[in-house]
Amino acid sequence: MEELKNPYKNPSRNQSMFNGIKYSMTWEDPIVIQKALNINKDDTLLSITSAGDNVLNLLLHNPERVISLDMNPCQNYLLELKMEAIKHLSHTEFLKLLGVTPSDERIGIYNSIRKQLPKEAQLFWDKNTALIKKGIIYHTHSNYRVFGRYLKFIYGEKTVKGVFKCETVEEQRMYAEENLYRLPWSLYAKIVVNPLISTFMVYFKMFKELKHKKIGTLREQYKTVFSVVRSRSILRMLEKTIDSIPLKDNYFVSLMLFGEYIKDRYPPYLKPESFPILKERVDRVDVKTMLLYDFLKTLPSDSITKFNLSNVFDLANNREFPEQLKEIVRVGKNKSRFCYFSLRRDREIPETLNQIKPEKKLSKQLLKEERTLLFNSFEIGEIQK
Repeated sequence: MEELKNPYKNPSRNQSMFNGIKYSMTWEDPIVIQKALNINKDDTLLSITSAGDNVLNLLLHNPERVISLDMNPCQNYLLELKMEAIKHLSHTEFLKLLGVTPSDERIGIYNSIRKQLPKEAQLFWDKNTALIKKGIIYHTHSNYRVFGRYLKFIYGEKTVKGVFKCETVEEQRMYAEENLYRLPWSLYAKIVVNPLISTFMVYFKMFKELKHKKIGTLREQYKTVFSVVRSRSILRMLEKTIDSIPLKDNYFVSLMLFGEYIKDRYPPYLKPESFPILKERVDRVDVKTMLLYDFLKTLPSDSITKFNLSNVFDLANNREFPEQLKEIVRVGKNKSRFCYFSLRRDREIPETLNQIKPEKKLSKQLLKEERTLLFNSFEIGEIQK
């Protein structure tokens, strides 16, 4: 197989490929990931950065070391901002800086830690203080903020919040049918968040940037996109989640329904009880900017025990996908574990890779428990050497 080329070896193409943050929060459920990987104090974890949420969420399980990897440097700048904020700020200031809680002090808070950032991250954030001023955590999810304001305007905040007070999934479903699934709900689905408009615009921009890179054939990428476009919209996902997943502690759905996190329904790393733990452990995280395949090639054999791979294989073609898994087998220790999500249905662990034991039963069970229902598949593998 032709090796994947690292786009960051060419600075000019780097700027055109990724000139901003694509994910300001992470959609993979950390509870499901931990059940799949069972991270502990002896682990060296390799995790895709994305928005950095799950790097920090999984750090709470006390791994010895975390390597946080992303091919987009801007995603790593976001994680580095969070890491320095954890080191130097109070929990209250941390929430204000990210935009979780209202504040007109964000620029001042940023200025108090900016010199602690790595040089490239500091340059990026100095040029993007407008994002910080608005609240970076909701930057890429403005559609949910619009939707949340719409629901509160039409139904009233008390009515929308009522679904989170239900004790059972059946109560949720009945409450939603009586109070939410009415004409305004369906009108919004048809006009504002039509999947052929909202989903396509997001994915079209991403694939336009990636089309010249060795990350999978363009034909396969567009085939994947349109399969997602046909089957996904915000409201359809919400309805499915409300009808099948408990909502009491579901911060993903609170974001979908309100456009923001409800107090006390935060991701683990944002909770006050997590903050002192993260302060003690955040120096264990080593941030790297590179393609997964290229980075794996730099690692010695038998050096990683756990892999959190997000949905990184969605952009790999059918030739590249098994080759990347082979590198994971080489780098992983015996009995090490990996997991990944996918929007695609053709990303099962290949049977030809006999050094991987697929955890099919656990994968299916955890996909049902996953609190967003955004993904079509979830795969878990154990490396056996």
